[in-house]
Formats: sequence, structure tokens, C-alpha cells
Amino acid sequence: MTGDRNSRSMQNGLWTIRVYNRLSAAGRRSSDLEQGTDLTEAIRWAGQAAVCGTDANNIVQAGLRSIIRSSGDIGITNPFSSARDGVMPDQTRVLLCCMQDGEKTWHVCLKLYPLSAAGQAALHTHARLLRSLKDVVSVPDVIKVLPERDLFGFPALVTTACGQPLDTAMTHASGDLQKRIITRVAEVVSALHAFEPCDSGMECPYDPDSVRNQWQEDVVWYREHAIQAGRYANVVLRGAAVLADCLEVPSVGAFLHRDLTPYNILASGSSIILIDWDHAGFSAPQEDVGKTLIGLLSMLSIPRSVRLQLALRFLDIYSHLRSLSKAELFSQSLPFALDTLLDWVVGGKNAPQEELSWAMEQLLRNDLL
Repeated sequence: MTGDRNSRSMQNGLWTIRVYNRLSAAGRRSSDLEQGTDLTEAIRWAGQAAVCGTDANNIVQAGLRSIIRSSGDIGITNPFSSARDGVMPDQTRVLLCCMQDGEKTWHVCLKLYPLSAAGQAALHTHARLLRSLKDVVSVPDVIKVLPERDLFGFPALVTTACGQPLDTAMTHASGDLQKRIITRVAEVVSALHAFEPCDSGMECPYDPDSVRNQWQEDVVWYREHAIQAGRYANVVLRGAAVLADCLEVPSVGAFLHRDLTPYNILASGSSIILIDWDHAGFSAPQEDVGKTLIGLLSMLSIPRSVRLQLALRFLDIYSHLRSLSKAELFSQSLPFALDTLLDWVVGGKNAPQEELSWAMEQLLRNDLL
């Protein structure tokens, strides 16, 4: 589970946090980076980088221009200072800019890494992972890997991806297109779970016992903090009681994304791209399934009845592709879904608590079966 309460998601020994500054061309100032180094040199680099053809160059250049214009002279002298906001030195920082190119929406992502050996290792691991996944699932294009600090002051990874976040894309899609998008999501997630990342540098063997122990630790935390959910405290306690009884953990692991929210699935037509691989690693495939179901049920841009049907369709198609019993798949995915959803309800994250509580009711009533 990834929770803001202690930012404890750790991958390959590197603690990570995603700080998304969605900067528009009109510009708004970011409070997450301190004053310091002028970033205008990025314009010069973007203009002369010969990568992926002229069109991609233009997109990257425009994206970096937008980031720089909207953040003014904000630099990156010390974005990893542990003295500010409780930020740990080994966390990554991300600037994400959305650009329009005709009818397409491009995301230019500039991710900064610590100067430590762990930061350098994470940079190369993330870049290698994206490249190794390229032939398996649709992932962002790696535009540039910058292990030196000369350009941005810190090691950096620049990537691009085309599409709109899933919930936004679903708002404007016809019923038929919505079904095709969800079918594609299920196909991509299924393909990912069959992937063996031999060259990714990821070494995180799956340990079912640690998953079970994590659930039990989380149950204690949810019960202690249920009051933070206000009038939905009883829903939290009910969900925690169900999670406490989940002692059976899938024995087979696979390589997972582990953060499949609608924000991390970009759609363009019926094509999709999975972004934000910070939490990728080995776990039970049911973790991705459970989190995907929660993401679909919490898409506020579409009616509840449609959300429920899309979640059901995802479950149907994924279980068929993996030759699994839908009932068994749902049962095994339920604790992963509950763990994520309880964290959101207690923390008031990602959607109004009323909508999250509704999503939990669908799970507890087995409405997806």
C-alpha cells in the first residue's frame, strides 16, 4: 500500500515521492522548488537535442519552455533538503507539463534524482525499465537520460507520453469507445503480468508473508485513525474488519505497476499508455487488479452506474485473458483493493469520501460478481 501518512513506499532501496506540478503555459508558480539555478539552459538543450525526430523535439522543447516560463526563475538548488516539509534526501522530484499538439495531449515529464549513489542507480534503473517494457506494454518514451548534474543541477530523466488521464478520456468517449478502452486496459495489464524483467535491474522477490503482515499492520492503523473519516468512520471500521480476516495471500507473484490509478493510465482513442512506474515491482498480480478496480470505481467524471459496468468489464476480460475464475480473482483482489481504498477514505485522498465509501460498498456487497 502506498500511503501519505509516512511515505513508506520503497523500491530498490530508494524512497520516492511524486510531486506533480501540473504547469500550464499560462503559468503558475510552484512552491515545491526553491529559488536558485536558472533553468533556461534547458531550452538550449531541448532545441539542439536530436532525439525521436523533429516532432518529438518540438514537443519536448515546448514542454520545457512551459515548465520554465510558468515557474519563472525557480531552480533546483536544493529540492531534496530534509529540513523542508519533512522531505527525505532520497526522494525524487517531478515536474509534469501537459502540452496540446493539435488534438493530441502530450505529457513532458522531467524527473530529478538525488546526487547520491542510490539516486544515480534509480535513474538508470527507471530508464532501463521503461526501455525493457517498450516491447511489452505502452510506456512513456525515454527522451534523455542525464546522469550528470550539469543541466538541471541534479541527475534527470526526461520522458514524453501522449494521451489524457483515463477519467478525462472517459468523460468525452462514447459508450463503445469506453468499452474498447477498458478492454485495452485489461489486455495491457495482463501482458504486463506475463513480463519477466530480466534486464530491468529490479530485484524485489515476492514475499506473501510480508504482504499479509502489511495488511495486519494497516488494519491496526485504520482502526486507530477511523475517526479521521468523520461520518464515514463506520465504513472504515467495517472495511478494516474484512481486511483483518484476509489471511490467504496469493502464492504466485509477477512484475506489477502497483499504482494503476486513472491518473497513471493515459488514453488516446482506444490506445493507452501506463505512466509513473515509481512503485513498480514484484507482488501478487491481484494487487494491480484490485487497484485498477478502485481507480475505475472512483472516476468522478462519469456516472456511478457506468463506473460499475466498466469495472465489471475489466474484471471479466482480465480473468478471461489469464484463464482465471472471475469469482476467485475478485476474492483474491479484494484485500488489495480494500487496503488502498481505506487509505484513501481515512486520508480524504483522490476523491470525495462519499464517493470512496460508495466504491467500498460495491466491493463489500460483491456487486462486481
